Amino acid sequence: MQIAICDDDRETLEWLSNAITHFFGSREKARLYFFTDGGELLEADKNFDLIFLDIEMKDLNGIETARKIRISDPLVPIVYVTGYSKYWKSAYQVHAFDFIEKPLKETELHRVLSDFMRSMEKKEQKTIRLSAEDGIVFENTDDIYYFIISKKKRVFVKTRRKEYIAKENLMDIYEKLDKKQFYLSHRSAIVNLNYVDHIRQYDIYLVNGEWLPLSQKKRKDFLLKINEFVCRNGKEG
Repeated sequence: MQIAICDDDRETLEWLSNAITHFFGSREKARLYFFTDGGELLEADKNFDLIFLDIEMKDLNGIETARKIRISDPLVPIVYVTGYSKYWKSAYQVHAFDFIEKPLKETELHRVLSDFMRSMEKKEQKTIRLSAEDGIVFENTDDIYYFIISKKKRVFVKTRRKEYIAKENLMDIYEKLDKKQFYLSHRSAIVNLNYVDHIRQYDIYLVNGEWLPLSQKKRKDFLLKINEFVCRNGKEG
């Protein structure tokens, strides 16, 4: 879970950091990124799962920052942190997920985070958000064949309908995926177990005729994983 906190008040940044960490139980479950103005947030060029955004900031206020974010990412939940209710109407124009009023209260923050977690659960992890050369792409995970690092050290994505280059590294993508469906077969490849046809030595052959590398050290584990997957999904073959 990658969460951005953007506020030009250092005390607010620290308060939100402690309160969010307290909600999740540890920093391992939520990776926090801190920014003191909207420009810094935009320059980060990362795909966040949730953004806490102060409305009143000196250089680039929260409303304008959100409008720029929405150009490249129309769906990321944005929670406004503000003590000025006069801005709420403008905030709705950029589809705010929720609001937290100053002075901040931990019970209110936890309510917002609980609502956010419930909304995430409803998505059932069937969609993955990827940063591609042409912008943000939302892929149904069932449509993805594989991810592989190309000779040019970029991550190539192959789906049932298209193929393209992702602007993220392979391990960051793997962290977003359901490990019951996807397997890191090699340091350079992630395969969707649903499309595995057969294995020959250290090659994984897919139903579309393509093949992916299988690490020698992972062969035994992969055979267990694919067997579990077949049994769980009632597949034949």
